Amino acid sequence: MMRDALWLLIATGCCYGLWSWSVRGRERVLAVVREVCRDLGLQALDDSVVLRGFRLLRTPDGLRIGRTYRFEFTLDGHTRHAGDVGLAGLRLVWVRVGHPQGDIHIDVGRRDNVVALDGRRGDT
Repeated sequence: MMRDALWLLIATGCCYGLWSWSVRGRERVLAVVREVCRDLGLQALDDSVVLRGFRLLRTPDGLRIGRTYRFEFTLDGHTRHAGDVGLAGLRLVWVRVGHPQGDIHIDVGRRDNVVALDGRRGDT
């Protein structure tokens, strides 16, 4: 009897931990979507993101669970367009905005995608 209660407590704790981790990741993605849309002059729709998939990733920090979220935005208030956000654990890795004039890819993990105002590549 006591053993069953212990297993139930452990299972409940694991479920709570997984749920909490998932909610933190979703909130992180929502904040990134709002910031990217604001910076690009887009309007995020529905104030929501959808988990499209997850997989195991090998990173320099070890194995992480990678998640891909989908969001929608509009330029004119009528036409919907989609974008994606990638996480490795709780760390933002990339953002793709499906802009009608061409996809915009933001690779957050790389430092060589930053261009200084004077044209030199590298740290700013």
